[in-house]
Amino acid sequence: MKSLNRLEDSLLAYGVVLRQAPWNQVARNGKASVLILLEKPDEAMTMLSHHERPRTNDDWIAQHMVGMVHVRAGRLAEAQAIFQDGLENGPPLDRDYFRLGLATVCLRQKSFREVLNLMPLVRMPKLVGASRVLTLHAQCALGQKDAARETHRLFHGTMSGLCMGLPDAIVSYFEGRSPANQEILLQQIYRQEVDCQLAA
Repeated sequence: MKSLNRLEDSLLAYGVVLRQAPWNQVARNGKASVLILLEKPDEAMTMLSHHERPRTNDDWIAQHMVGMVHVRAGRLAEAQAIFQDGLENGPPLDRDYFRLGLATVCLRQKSFREVLNLMPLVRMPKLVGASRVLTLHAQCALGQKDAARETHRLFHGTMSGLCMGLPDAIVSYFEGRSPANQEILLQQIYRQEVDCQLAA
């Protein structure tokens, strides 16, 4: 439901699970991601596990979401430290999340080549779409038109919910189709790139 942009339904579903099992960290993490998408970061932070050091897989997922809250708030140094730690020390199965988070920070820092170095390493099927979005953004920013066209072609019929329309928005931004709104469009793209990851 979350990936289809049915956020209120997702919130209700997580609420049902948590009323029966308030300790269920998977549901707590899921609800937190929905709360972040609904612009309720403080409420989301109360759902996430806070250990000095992540201990379980769910703790690492919670840590990734804390990093995404930092990205949304523009605290890029804090986010980068979290994502780098997760990439180096997190469970191998979760490293793609941290790789995407780090690439998101790199985009905002205009480190586009670093994004292109990180994205081919993303292997988790449910994150490949988000990876392609970040790849397309970096390719367009670097003026790699042929590569960007090929990446854009891969999206046809594959994006839904919160991510739908994002590839076209990225291409439109870099082609300068609406110069009067460029900064607003870029901020919307940044936001949607985070949303696309949280919805995965």
